[in-house]
Amino acid sequence: MYHILIAEPDQTMSLVLSRIIHRFDSDAKIYIAETEQEMLETSRKEKIHILFLNLTSRSQSLIEAGKELRKFNPELYICIMSVYDMSFYGKELFSLRVDRYLTKPFSGKDVTQLLREYRQQSSYQPVPAAKRLITCIEEKDFPAAYAGLMPAIIEIAAGTQDEVELRGDLIQLADYIMNIFLGMDHNTMNREQFFLNIQWCREYELLKIWFFNIIEHVFRKISLISYGILERFFVYIDENKYNHFSLTDLAAGCNISQGYLSRTFKGEFNMSVMDYVKLKKIQIVKLDLIFSSYSLSDLASRTGFYDGGHMHRLFQQYEKMSIQDFKDKTQNKFSK
Repeated sequence: MYHILIAEPDQTMSLVLSRIIHRFDSDAKIYIAETEQEMLETSRKEKIHILFLNLTSRSQSLIEAGKELRKFNPELYICIMSVYDMSFYGKELFSLRVDRYLTKPFSGKDVTQLLREYRQQSSYQPVPAAKRLITCIEEKDFPAAYAGLMPAIIEIAAGTQDEVELRGDLIQLADYIMNIFLGMDHNTMNREQFFLNIQWCREYELLKIWFFNIIEHVFRKISLISYGILERFFVYIDENKYNHFSLTDLAAGCNISQGYLSRTFKGEFNMSVMDYVKLKKIQIVKLDLIFSSYSLSDLASRTGFYDGGHMHRLFQQYEKMSIQDFKDKTQNKFSK
């Protein structure tokens, strides 16, 4: 049975919304809060699954209250209701991790669709390795999350019968992770950026690269909630990923203090700035090893490493295998 809290000062609106919910699920337990204090008190007493939160032009305190609810109930599904367009509240909604936004007036169909989607999402149970991966993201530990990618892929693959099923299960996990950490922002992202070619399901190493992009996106978005200045850093990294640059170059290019950048990034990713840059470059190297015939020296030059030897040492450090072992593992699966 779901516990649903409607934080809405308009009694008529609360009544109408309650009736719509009960038509969809007669067993749902509905609580009504007309004030911010009632919302907080109810949420502390009861395990609320879905919060319908009405926002007006002066709702900063309500948004802050919503953030407080998130702290002791991270799985809370938040739906904002407002006569204003979503853009009116700007980044505040992203920091609240809103799952759905309904612009008034909305229809009963909008509400039932939301409830249907929540039911599907809440019934999903990730495999143990995926749960450990999610924990690493919660702890802001990017290296540990990266190390957990392959175990999660292998465990998911063990429960599937073919590449189509594997692709579907991986996309479902990616959606689940992004819904947990990004909420509504996940629904507005560019899905083309994370398209998973079914042919990639023939090689786990390619799936690991795909999943690297997923968790990188999540970590970046989470870090930007508190440190918007990191946006300059991410743009610089993306624009110069094929170039060689130092931490000094990077800080100067972003117009950010080197010390501040290092401390802030370490706090959000649990790794140094340059270790992250190298790990990102290794993903390019792996793609080229699978899909191209570049020599090691050409690969090193192309991705901004000092030389082939330097690239090889870093590859072993991050992938726990040599470049030759990686090539032997992935060769003959894709034509070059």
